[in-house]
Amino acid sequence: MNSAPDNALDALRDCASRLARGPWKFIRLRGDEAECDAIDADDVDLLGTRESVHALLEAAFSWSREGLCHLRVKSTSRSKVALHLISTDGMHRLDLDLWIELWQIDDRKRRLIYQDCAGAVLDPGASIQRLPLELEASVFIHHLVSKRKQVSAPKQLARLERYARRCREAGHTELATGLEATAGGGAVSQATRETTLRLLEDRLHPQGEPALRQLRRRLGTALSTAWFRPPGKLRMLGMMGCDGCGKTTLCKRLARDRKDIRGTYTGKHLYRKWIVYKLLVIFVRPLLFQGREKFDDTFAPLAYLLACIRLRLKLWFSGKGTTLVDRSILDFLMIDRKTDHPRFSGFVWLSSVFGVRLTHIHFIVPFERLKERKLEMTEAGHAIYDQEMFRRFSRRTPTDHLIFDNRGDLDDSAAALGRILDWLRKD
Repeated sequence: MNSAPDNALDALRDCASRLARGPWKFIRLRGDEAECDAIDADDVDLLGTRESVHALLEAAFSWSREGLCHLRVKSTSRSKVALHLISTDGMHRLDLDLWIELWQIDDRKRRLIYQDCAGAVLDPGASIQRLPLELEASVFIHHLVSKRKQVSAPKQLARLERYARRCREAGHTELATGLEATAGGGAVSQATRETTLRLLEDRLHPQGEPALRQLRRRLGTALSTAWFRPPGKLRMLGMMGCDGCGKTTLCKRLARDRKDIRGTYTGKHLYRKWIVYKLLVIFVRPLLFQGREKFDDTFAPLAYLLACIRLRLKLWFSGKGTTLVDRSILDFLMIDRKTDHPRFSGFVWLSSVFGVRLTHIHFIVPFERLKERKLEMTEAGHAIYDQEMFRRFSRRTPTDHLIFDNRGDLDDSAAALGRILDWLRKD
């Protein structure tokens, strides 16, 4: 990792330029600046299919593997994924909101999806597409209403005035008048809502859903988030990665340097400290003629469930500050880790039912650096472990997963990670 700020920023700009020419299709919902110019600015809202979202996440992971950026994937519902591309020094960010279902039309009664909008875009061959001006402005009006945005806020007011001016220049007189009235009056009138809704209905056909189904969807999201989400204030932070990636060293460095870090906790103690596991080691392991690693693989489902219980208990009784957990509980369902073919246990479905979904920092390093530090995984196994873990974390909901490229020296890595932790604590 290069610690020079200009080089780190240039690498992040390279990632932003790759975003604009990838194999995916997204519709940009608002904002006039290029993606490179959106670094350290407002969120970039993109509407795409789930396949496009997955393709972009896989590409972003490859950029991190190249050493161009760190990244964070966060999602609390299946309708949106937040992707943050972070410069290697931790000083700059490009924030992307990737919408799969945009429930912001007609006061959240209807949604837009990419498939319904694709026929109206101006540039169907582009990776990042735009809707015609009148449709984009109409979507923005419904965004203000659905999100209860303060129209008089400088950012919203500037966008309204810009849309109004452009619409009047383009001859969309009725829409321009409504936008001007909204900017001047500080609220979206019923007439403007109806005008913009007619435009969207005619061209994009936003769909609704029965009230009961909508209630079930919202209730399911709320229950899933409540069940898996840990208490706030970043009281625990999972630190994970393959053996030799440097996570333990960085954990110790952070615990030493930062007052908001209470200390570290060895993740395997989450299940190995239970008396039931100790009894199995004493009475069952000798009969199986298995080493400790193989024995843990054999009882991976039990280890995972025991770890879930202890992690929940530790969260309930944790004090102030952040405890760094040196391992993810999902690690306990990854078997054959030190072979060419690490894989998830057939009981990986347990992670969809039980567990605590901490914010995790997943440390990655090139295999060449891994060999220098601690060679306990094969080259093929190392690549598969990182890829499968990222795929599992990035595609589940809720999730909060951060990929940290740890190829740099300890001082640079600690400084960059410290800046990222400051951001996570404020988020």
